[in-house]
Amino acid sequence: MLNQHEPDNEFVKRLEWRIDRELRLRNRSFQATGWFLRSRVRAGLGLVGLMALSMGIGAAVVAGAYQAQNKERRAPLIPEYQQRAELARQHLASITEQLKRKERDFSLSVATQEEMLDAQVNVAEAQAQLRLAELHLEEVRITGHDPLRNLSSPLVSGRDFVGEGLRIEMSVPQVALEFEQLRLRDTKKRVEVGTASPIVIAVSRSRIVEVEAAIESFRKKMEIRQSFLDRRIDGPEVELRVLEVEAEQRQKTLISKVELAREELEGARKRVQAGIAQRVHMDEAELRLQKLETDLAKVELDLERIRRQLEQLRIGR
Repeated sequence: MLNQHEPDNEFVKRLEWRIDRELRLRNRSFQATGWFLRSRVRAGLGLVGLMALSMGIGAAVVAGAYQAQNKERRAPLIPEYQQRAELARQHLASITEQLKRKERDFSLSVATQEEMLDAQVNVAEAQAQLRLAELHLEEVRITGHDPLRNLSSPLVSGRDFVGEGLRIEMSVPQVALEFEQLRLRDTKKRVEVGTASPIVIAVSRSRIVEVEAAIESFRKKMEIRQSFLDRRIDGPEVELRVLEVEAEQRQKTLISKVELAREELEGARKRVQAGIAQRVHMDEAELRLQKLETDLAKVELDLERIRRQLEQLRIGR
């Protein structure tokens, strides 16, 4: 069975017949010896032109086949991504309504500012999800296949869908950072008036570190993406650098969580010594700290290994 992109036997026979007939006609039309050499050149050029025409016809057939395949791929994918976008739109409408209720409750002193801030972050996240769903739908309509996600993916019709997706995703922690800073200021006020424990400030600061690490990670990924598009780095280096960035993000987040867990353990130990808490609470805090320290050690080993691989890759060039 012939490959679907190869001409069939009937097409080849017709092409050979047309070439042979063209040569016979040209040979009969040139009788003078002085024109013999030029006639051969012209005949050759004519043959090349005819072959080019035939190849063009064949290329058009192949292009048509690819277009048909793309249409076949797009057929089931477009409705799927349209549905995803519609679900994201409905989710945003629902989350927005919840925010309105929280704002109304907050104005009536029924809900806290923290609850309202959480609702605002949820809306920002739902907005980003809708924008991503619409972006993916646009890409599917152009390519006929699932959206490309890797930082080493090529442009699509001159458009950087991967970079656009990164900017949309980064908008969520950027909004979250603003709200976490507001939360920290509110927490400090509550601690000052004695309505909250000082450990709550450490919790809020830990959240800010985590969000800042996420924003920094997205920025670095966008820099890596641009370096790839500018051909300053290749695909293998892109993948290793992405792993490095993600490991650095986890490292910063875990360092903050370890510091928080140590403060919580110290607080639990003081409460046990004062007789206002049970020993089990201190044991639980100690276990949480040990687990976080183990996770941090693993991430640091991973980061060291990734950096060694990056160094080996650069030396090998």
